[in-house]
Amino acid sequence: MSENEDSRFKIRIDDEKPDFQPQEEIDDFQAEKLNKRITRISILIPCLIFIIILAAYLDLKKNISLTDSAGNMGVKALSKELESRFSSLSVRHANLEDALKKRVEVIEKSAASVQANLNEATTAIKYIRSAREADNKKIESAITTIEKRLTSFPDDLENLASDLKNIDQTLNKKLENLSQTIGNVKNDLINISSEINFLKSVKVDQKAVHILLKNQQQVYQLALQKTTSNLEDRIKSIEKKLKKLEKLRELSKN
Repeated sequence: MSENEDSRFKIRIDDEKPDFQPQEEIDDFQAEKLNKRITRISILIPCLIFIIILAAYLDLKKNISLTDSAGNMGVKALSKELESRFSSLSVRHANLEDALKKRVEVIEKSAASVQANLNEATTAIKYIRSAREADNKKIESAITTIEKRLTSFPDDLENLASDLKNIDQTLNKKLENLSQTIGNVKNDLINISSEINFLKSVKVDQKAVHILLKNQQQVYQLALQKTTSNLEDRIKSIEKKLKKLEKLRELSKN
């Protein structure tokens, strides 16, 4: 702990009333800081996932439109471009997973730092109690009040650690689902390429090709809507958890 933090617990030997900086204000500030970080992560993660899915969908729609207008001459070029796009998505997926893990580690370290500060505050209080005379009732009362307010923080920290663990598990599941979705889309694109080659061999008219591609587009739109709905539900769930943590913080202040 720095010299500035130690100065909070210095006492005066004379009879003047000592000034204390409430420990709960510092802990509230740190808890609020953690809440802001969690809120940013909870908003950033769904946005990143939505942008990746939307980018893949727009690229797919653009490629389908080019295939419809250019005919069979662009099938090989489209296949290569799709492979490049999905390779890029795989890299983004891996980078996103690493970034999320690092953010969770930072939050866990912050929680550990709060716990360490709490332990130091408790130790300082014990030292003050042993150093002061027994007849100093004002200081004794102040120490008792601080102790009562600090007793609720271990439970709050345990709840915070549990919520962080649940968020980590949920993020891993979301990443697994995203990876599976990317694989399914890639398989669907391979099937589309096969269907285009089949149409080329049987010389189906342009209208039939357009209808087939339109049906595939509708399937991807439905999948995108379902993914968006799941992300919105996840955001609401995280908001509820943050409100619960805020209520716990308010109760600890009272």
